[in-house]
Amino acid sequence: MLDLLTRHFNLEELRTLCFELGIPFDELGGQGVRGVARELLLYVQRRDRLPELLATLRVERPSVAWPDATGLPSMMAATTDDPTPTVFHVSGDTIQTGNITDSVVALGQGASVVSGKSPRPKKHKDDAP
Repeated sequence: MLDLLTRHFNLEELRTLCFELGIPFDELGGQGVRGVARELLLYVQRRDRLPELLATLRVERPSVAWPDATGLPSMMAATTDDPTPTVFHVSGDTIQTGNITDSVVALGQGASVVSGKSPRPKKHKDDAP
C-alpha cells in the first residue's frame, strides 16, 4: 500500500488528498513523499479510516489496483496476547502479525535492525558500589 501511494502520488497530491479527507497534513509528520505517505497510512489505521482512504484513492486513481481494506492487516491491532502468527502478502510485501514479545521488527523498504544486549552503563567514581 505504501509503495502504491508513493508511486502514484507526489507530495502536493498527498496534501490535497489529506485536505479532501479532513486530515491535518501539517500534523502528519514524515519527510518526503514516502515519509508522509507512511504517516498518512498510520493515521488512518489508528482512526479506522482505511476504507475511507481506499475509496478516495479509487476515485483519484481509478486505474490503480488498490487493495481491498479487508485484506489489509492493521499493524496497530497486533498484540502480544495473540500467540498465533498471521502472515499477509500485500503488494509483494510479507507482513506477519501475532505475538511480538522478545522480537525485533523492521518495517519498510530498506529498514534494518541491529540486535543485541544493551551496553551496561559506565560507573562513575562518585557512584555507590
